[in-house]
Amino acid sequence: MHTFNHHTQNEESFADLEKDGSHQDNDDSDSTPVARPQATEASIPQSAPASNEPNPEAAIPQQSSSATDWDGPNDPDNPHNWPMSQRIYHAVTPALFGFAVTFGTSVYTPALADIMHDFQISRTIALLGLAIYTLGIGVGPMITAPLSEGHGRKLVYLISSPIFMLFTLGAGFSTSFASVCVCRFFAGLAGSPALAVGAGTNADLFPPRQRAMATSLFLMAPFLGPSLSPIVGGFVAQYRDWRWTQWSNLFITLVIFGIALPMKETYKPIILKKRAKRLGLHVKVESDGASIKRTFILKFARPMHMLFTEVCNYFPIILPM
Repeated sequence: MHTFNHHTQNEESFADLEKDGSHQDNDDSDSTPVARPQATEASIPQSAPASNEPNPEAAIPQQSSSATDWDGPNDPDNPHNWPMSQRIYHAVTPALFGFAVTFGTSVYTPALADIMHDFQISRTIALLGLAIYTLGIGVGPMITAPLSEGHGRKLVYLISSPIFMLFTLGAGFSTSFASVCVCRFFAGLAGSPALAVGAGTNADLFPPRQRAMATSLFLMAPFLGPSLSPIVGGFVAQYRDWRWTQWSNLFITLVIFGIALPMKETYKPIILKKRAKRLGLHVKVESDGASIKRTFILKFARPMHMLFTEVCNYFPIILPM
């Protein structure tokens, strides 16, 4: 009973204090407000402490669709959307390179008599310069053409053409028939990408409905070269000597190389890679092991597989029989 009365008195005194406090608040605005109970530390949600360490995932930008594909069918970087005049220029230039390379085959034959006289060799041996040049053209695409898929079409054209011109120049300055054959072989090897990569360039430039016409016109160049070169070679051999048959081919290629300098890249993966780099977009990079394996398959294993498995490769062997 005593305890109950004690609690009752405490409650009454607490109520009186609240009345006095509220009365003082109303009368005197400058008085100190009654202290409210403070929230406990556990009741306040604590924010995560700020960290000064950089987040590696946030530092790497996410891969954008612009780095993997065109931005729609009207993407201006897509060669299919280039102006027709620009596409024709990029299609004609590889055809001109193909003309120059095949021009070097038959331009050699009108000067056989001079070559036989200068090096004191038989006609059969002198024809080796023609055969080995053609061999270089045939072997070269297995080595050089796959490079266009890893480094782009333009780079292959602009690197192989100067090498072709250097070996053609060397063939004209040769002092022995062995050096003529060596230079002619490597000239054919270096000039072969113009024939192998040109069809791929047309596929880059034209949609399927326009590709047949463009490819047909491109294939005229390798036939036009051997058709005109004996005429040119005959005049050169008559009024000069056999060395000028090589240098005439050099001058033709030099003019075409100057025409090709303003070329742009046409291969889609290379265009997208350069655009991603220009825009600062993240591009997924293969590991070293996967990259080496892909390079080996793309540049060596696949061409050799096609050489021995494609039926069309056996026609040159079967037809002469």
